[in-house]
Amino acid sequence: LTTTDEIGSTYDAEANVLTLTARGTTTLDWSGEGLIPPGATYAPIAVTERTAGPFHDAPFALVHPVFNRQLVIVRLPDGGRGFRVSGGQFDRTELGYHMSRSLRIDGETATIEVLVRSLVPEITAAEAEAGRLATNTRPADYPRIIAPTGYRLTDADQAALSADIPTTESGWLDRAYALSRAGDNPGALDAAEQAVLLAPDSAAAFANRGVYKFWAGDREGAEVDLNRAVELDPSERIAMNGNALLANAEGRYQDVVIEMSRALRQVPADTFALNLRGRAYLAQGQYDRALRDIDALIAAAPSAVASKLLRLTILGVAEREPELNSALTDILQQHPDDPRVVGTVAAYRLQQDNAQESWDILDGLIRRQPQPDPELLIQRAEAAIKLDRIDDAIADFALVRAASPDNPGTLNGLCWTAALAGIMLDQALQDCDAALTLAPGSSAILDSKARVLLQQGKAAEALEIYDAALTKTPDLPASLYGRGLARIALGRTEEGEADKAAAIALYAGSAEAFENYAPVAEAARP
Repeated sequence: LTTTDEIGSTYDAEANVLTLTARGTTTLDWSGEGLIPPGATYAPIAVTERTAGPFHDAPFALVHPVFNRQLVIVRLPDGGRGFRVSGGQFDRTELGYHMSRSLRIDGETATIEVLVRSLVPEITAAEAEAGRLATNTRPADYPRIIAPTGYRLTDADQAALSADIPTTESGWLDRAYALSRAGDNPGALDAAEQAVLLAPDSAAAFANRGVYKFWAGDREGAEVDLNRAVELDPSERIAMNGNALLANAEGRYQDVVIEMSRALRQVPADTFALNLRGRAYLAQGQYDRALRDIDALIAAAPSAVASKLLRLTILGVAEREPELNSALTDILQQHPDDPRVVGTVAAYRLQQDNAQESWDILDGLIRRQPQPDPELLIQRAEAAIKLDRIDDAIADFALVRAASPDNPGTLNGLCWTAALAGIMLDQALQDCDAALTLAPGSSAILDSKARVLLQQGKAAEALEIYDAALTKTPDLPASLYGRGLARIALGRTEEGEADKAAAIALYAGSAEAFENYAPVAEAARP
């Protein structure tokens, strides 16, 4: 607890139970891969290694009987919608104790329970040594509560922040970070502005404001602030992070490596620096170095699923098929109920022309979910299409449409998936139009709609929509390639080939989204 208002204890003599209570407040840290709830960790049972000598093989005496129970209950925002738990669960007997930790979410409440119970008064020296080795080699695996992607502050969140106005630079920077994590980037930038006003000679304040300006799209302003931070303190690590972000956005990957290497000299296990430097190595084709950084990142945070998924990406890009297949099997065993993992493994299996395994993986998790994940349903439909089970795909699409009528991204996913497969094109067009009503002018949705029109043989209409998409996002490879095909279909071959070449220059795999391109006649459309 940061502040303690009340401490108490009660003892039940009949039950021989001592209960300690404390009431107060603390700031919960939702950074990184989610919240590690206070009180959800425990002191592991440990024994020391004996030196050689008399009684080396004597039994180890234990304090017995012992029973401890830690119960942590966290009330989640927004009724708990979209929150999930990850990592940290175990149930094992070791060193004469039975230990377990469980995590669950019921509605708006997350519950973590830790139980430790002694079983015997002593253990043999061999049992102690086996337990000691197991404990020392076991990676840290913390229980985490993970907020839904794209979580935004609720009215209650905003009210709580507004009720406590910071009075120090660090207080405003803490608020900026909290707002940034919740997706309120304008609010984060405003809070960082207050920090600069309170501490005009603070490198940390300028560096943080520079980072928030970067995320707001103001790269020039970010560069000015970051340069000022370096002038005030060349060792300011947040300034290194900000300069690395700028370099990464501009494709200066060697500069990213330089900045993040400087940061890692200060904090060798800095997860932000390891992640960004690993991605920079990947962009430069230095796969061994990228894997080394990501492996260090995983060692620093073993339950961080995003790092393991990035490792899969590196292995895939490096075309290390045996290592990739082994890693796919491992991550699915470690995180069988994580939608990101299941979706990623299923996608790789589909790419490997194993549609049945992809469908089975997706179907297993979908059946275990109280409310099926729409993105997983779309993927299962895609696998069903590959298996020529069109009725199953249509059924999954209908489930997604009913569950997410107001989600433009999900509706666009329906439209795009149908367009790529060349089926349900009339319905796909309706899904794209519904998505555009919710997100007018979205280049991604316009691109999907144009792809449907192209597949329908309406090259002139497709060209008009592709032009609109490229007006919004000039370097969108799929739209450039699709516009090229539309122009070719209209007899403008030279322009069309130029568009296709430009798309491939931006992304070598641009043609993959058009493998099923075959304009259908009006009467033949399903």
